[in-house]
Amino acid sequence: MVGELLEDILHGIGAEARQRVHTAGFEDVRAAHDCVFRFLEPEGLRLRDLAERAGMTPQGIGEHVDELERLGYVERVPAPGDRRAKLIRPTERGTAFIEAGLAGMREIEREWNEAVGPRRLAQMRQALEAIRELQAPRA
Repeated sequence: MVGELLEDILHGIGAEARQRVHTAGFEDVRAAHDCVFRFLEPEGLRLRDLAERAGMTPQGIGEHVDELERLGYVERVPAPGDRRAKLIRPTERGTAFIEAGLAGMREIEREWNEAVGPRRLAQMRQALEAIRELQAPRA
């Protein structure tokens, strides 16, 4: 089934990307932290917005944010215009981790391009984008 194939590929990409960032010196980041890094923005997000994007409760994602804050990857800073609210944003180390992850993903795509060719990779991308569009919530 196509779904199983996509799931296998997704797990493989995740494992390969994690290996590459670990090799780059980020051994303390776990796969579970992806729920934060995937949606984090350089200027920061409120915890509730981060939780909503990740499809988690604020308490659930808050545990990951707490751990990443202890590890030095994110920080909480006052939100402009509302000193009571806090934004979660990447630190310099967090930004370096994100950049290492993106570089790893670009490497993986280059390897795919070499393996299947640019035309087939572009066709795959177009097909997956069309399928993702089918999955988008309808108004």
